[in-house]
Amino acid sequence: MTLLKPTREELATILEDHGKWQNGDVGGTRADLTRANLTGANLTRADLYGADLPEGIQILQVGPIGSRKAYLVAKLTKGILEITTGCFTGTLERFEEAVANTHGGNQYGREYQAAITMLRAWVELNPYTPSPSAEEGAPEVAA
Repeated sequence: MTLLKPTREELATILEDHGKWQNGDVGGTRADLTRANLTGANLTRADLYGADLPEGIQILQVGPIGSRKAYLVAKLTKGILEITTGCFTGTLERFEEAVANTHGGNQYGREYQAAITMLRAWVELNPYTPSPSAEEGAPEVAA
């Protein structure tokens, strides 16, 4: 199956129409992202409740959190975890480094560390995370 990569504008329109659908507004359409390549997509503040997502993609949103009171979006696809919050997009390990460098052990650093701990547990318990034995050469997410 070929995945389609929506532009920022197309994704914004899809999410806007989905919000209308959720509210029962005229012109609303349920988001169908089953064939969408969402790699690198900024889904911060996106309410995807009821949306059709590509098979195997799991999304967890936490927030508001941290000094900016922003939302942290974790996207798990085939065992690969991508974190997006504010202007940061990257792996959980790089996010943890950025938190340590920016916040150390202050209140916000502890909030983010609690989220990191929860994300590791989520990945470990997620039934959609393939194990290396289930999918040869599957990347592993550090727990």
